[in-house]
Amino acid sequence: RTLWLAQWNANWNAFALVGGHKWESETFRECAVREIAEELGLFEGADCLIADEPTAHLEYEAWSKAAQEETAYVMELFDIDLTGEGTRMKIDANPANRWLTEEEMQAQQTLDGKPVSQTMVRVLAQTGLLNVDESPIGDDV
Repeated sequence: RTLWLAQWNANWNAFALVGGHKWESETFRECAVREIAEELGLFEGADCLIADEPTAHLEYEAWSKAAQEETAYVMELFDIDLTGEGTRMKIDANPANRWLTEEEMQAQQTLDGKPVSQTMVRVLAQTGLLNVDESPIGDDV
């Protein structure tokens, strides 16, 4: 059964993909390595293996609540394998982290009623990693 790791995003008031803004000087993969270390405290080689190539590359425009304007987004998703002893426990020890089921993603809320980022659902649906109905998905970025 597929589970997606999400992290509580206080700005969006929802669970969202672990990630962040790419610095101009880094590749998307370098960004993934940095964000995994910053957000989860996991280090490539010791705790996880990060794919060399992205699973998906997305470019789209959406309304940004933060910027209050239509914004162009470019993102890449990478598969990450947890390898270190205790890595899963390290992730699970932080209450901001949560493993979400396909049902929770499709409902856009966790079993205990917390919202799941519409952007997370959109991104996974656009890549074909998540099956969703044809209902419109809004923006929360």
